Amino acid sequence: NENPYAIYDTTAESFVQPILYNAEYTMSYANYYLISPIMQNTVSTNYETSAQLTYNYVIAERTVAYLWQLYNQFGNAQYMLDAARKEQNPAVAGVALVLRSLIASVISDTYGNVPYFEAGKISLQGDDFKYTTPYDSQKDIYADLFRSLEEANDCFARAEQLLEDDVLKDINLNPICDYMFDGKVSKWRR
Repeated sequence: NENPYAIYDTTAESFVQPILYNAEYTMSYANYYLISPIMQNTVSTNYETSAQLTYNYVIAERTVAYLWQLYNQFGNAQYMLDAARKEQNPAVAGVALVLRSLIASVISDTYGNVPYFEAGKISLQGDDFKYTTPYDSQKDIYADLFRSLEEANDCFARAEQLLEDDVLKDINLNPICDYMFDGKVSKWRR
């Protein structure tokens, strides 16, 4: 049985807003429940005793572990990238690479060595489904993030060239799919 009201297939660009919203929500939650309490309780306004800081906070494990939920959006960005490549849409592929790089950098900055190269590919595995992925070094992750951002820049340049050559009529995303930059690919490139 299939739900006649459910969406089973969609365009790659429709992933942009959900990825942005959910990644931002996850990062804001971590900021609110982790960084803000630390700042409130460790900043001293008394100059004579500024070296004497009082640490009277307890960080719940669920707060620190909350950023692992970014892997959901990392997987969505990976799926979006795969869909954009199938659609042969270099502009959306560039956006997907930027989103994937942003999310991976936050995860790696937070936890150090994390699953990266095989992470986020569960939906792309088909019948060869694996539940575990190896941990990758932060150095290798960042080298690949820089490579991914260069690839994103190349995708944006290719999209602009296709627009100039009249192969594409428009390279911008639907503004409904991107509230942050109103669908403007030039802003994503910047």
